[in-house]
This record gives sequence, structure tokens and C-alpha cells, in this order.
Amino acid sequence: HVLLLGLRLGGLIAARAALERPEVSHLVLWDPVTDGATYLHELLADAATRSQTYGTVSPNGSASGVVGVMGFPVTATLRDELVRESLGTTPISRRLGGMLMCTEDRPEHHALARQLSGESGSVTFRHEPVQGRWDEVDNWGSAMIPQAAIQAIVSWMAAEVS
Repeated sequence: HVLLLGLRLGGLIAARAALERPEVSHLVLWDPVTDGATYLHELLADAATRSQTYGTVSPNGSASGVVGVMGFPVTATLRDELVRESLGTTPISRRLGGMLMCTEDRPEHHALARQLSGESGSVTFRHEPVQGRWDEVDNWGSAMIPQAAIQAIVSWMAAEVS
């Protein structure tokens, strides 16, 4: 079995890869980005807030068009690519087993679960709320590790992919 697991933007990338690679039998998406344009807007808004608060790179970018987001360069090319990506418009053309793990109860994740279950096969939807933001690193370089979500994914994998 080949299983791809993608978190946030990696979920969008993993879903694209799973559809292009026939050897992928299972897909786990953890709080996947479902719409690149929306995600880009959130990133840039967060960068603007951090710029005002912590004095980081301006979200308007440098002269070269690079925007600093949490220490990572986001180029104009990457921004253009993100705007064109969306899981909602991704055609699901083959059967995949999968899990959609969500730590926030967002309508787009419910819609994605229905799309994947209806078109591609067996997809388990799991809402596992966590306190705070697991996908964000604080100013001291630490991140919250949501153990319940990780354990749910591992348990699903052990049961489904055997």
C-alpha cells in the first residue's frame, strides 16, 4: 500500500499527487487547504499582522515581489500558483481510501468529505478539536502537538491499511 499524508497546504499537494499516481491507495488529509486563493489571503493577512506586531518583512513584499511569511519566502510565482489551486475543483477519477482529519469545524472540510466519499470511495471524516493553533509556531520556535489527532490518524492507518 502507498499512503500519502498531507497537512494544511501539504494536503492540497498530496491530493493532487494521489490523483496522478495510480500506486497511491490511501490519502490522509489533515486540515487541508481546500482553496489556494483563500489560503494565500490568510497568509498575507497574517504576515501583515505580524509585520505590525513583530517588525517582520512587509506583506507587500520586497522589490523582487517576495513576501516573508513566518520566515519563509513566498514569491510572486508561488502566489500565482496558489490562486489557481482548489480541491473543490479537483476531479476525483478513481477510488481511494482515505481520512479527513479536521481540528476546526469548517464548512469547506465537510463539503470536501462529501465530495471524496461520493466520488472516490471510502473516506473517514473525523473532527478532533484542539485548543489553540497546532499549525502555528510561536515566537520561541515551539508548536503545539495535538496528540489526540495524531493518535486518531495512526489508529485509522493501522485499521485501514493492513
